[in-house]
Amino acid sequence: MVLISREGSARILGVNLGAVTEDVWKESPALRERVGREWTKEHYRNHRRERTNRFINELIKILDQLMFAGGYGHLILAGSPRVTSQIRKALPKHLAAKVVDIVPASEYDRTKDVVAATLLSFIEQEERESLAVVDRLLKEVNTNGLAVAGTRASFESLKRGQVDVLVLGKAYEPDLGWACGACEAMEVGRPAPNTCSQCGARRIGEFNVKEELVRMAEQMESGVEVVNHSDALMRLGGVGCLLRFLGPEQYGAKAA
Repeated sequence: MVLISREGSARILGVNLGAVTEDVWKESPALRERVGREWTKEHYRNHRRERTNRFINELIKILDQLMFAGGYGHLILAGSPRVTSQIRKALPKHLAAKVVDIVPASEYDRTKDVVAATLLSFIEQEERESLAVVDRLLKEVNTNGLAVAGTRASFESLKRGQVDVLVLGKAYEPDLGWACGACEAMEVGRPAPNTCSQCGARRIGEFNVKEELVRMAEQMESGVEVVNHSDALMRLGGVGCLLRFLGPEQYGAKAA
């Protein structure tokens, strides 16, 4: 999420790799128009200070609600350095922890240019987090912990509802799986048979395994982490899962 703040105005944008997906809130109080009319300049400065504090507090409340509702994990503050500094100081700890960058911008900068300037920060942060997930996966796999790797193990873990996070390499392209249209049996990692190994029916169809893994993960509300480049992940087969719990057979394997 990008918060663009200028003197007396702010705009909150939901961003997906630089594309503005939601213009979720706008506010533009026209205080300057009242200067020289019913207020003196000193009165205006005092009012502006109070109004600014109220404005920032209200802005942060809305920002908090929107980030929670939209599941946003990163926050970039952009705009006037003076205003962004005030907002940064006023952020509660849980929002301050999500700030990944502060981008200076003037009132003359176009919104799309400001958003474009945030792209690199988003991408770099996403890359760091993706590689951290891969490191965790490797550690768990190498210690027989709460993780599995490879297409078949990941597929079976998803079927059992064990998966906390599905980790996919962007270059991961497994062979097609097969499914029976009669008994709904599904299999990956093996060529499609002429007849179903479960019920003997000939209603065999193929499916895209990568898409099915993601669909299963989303259905059980598991996280999905797509890693742009990781040789270590590709050596594991390009896919793995961090698990919520171990199955009975996995406990047995650990004991052995």
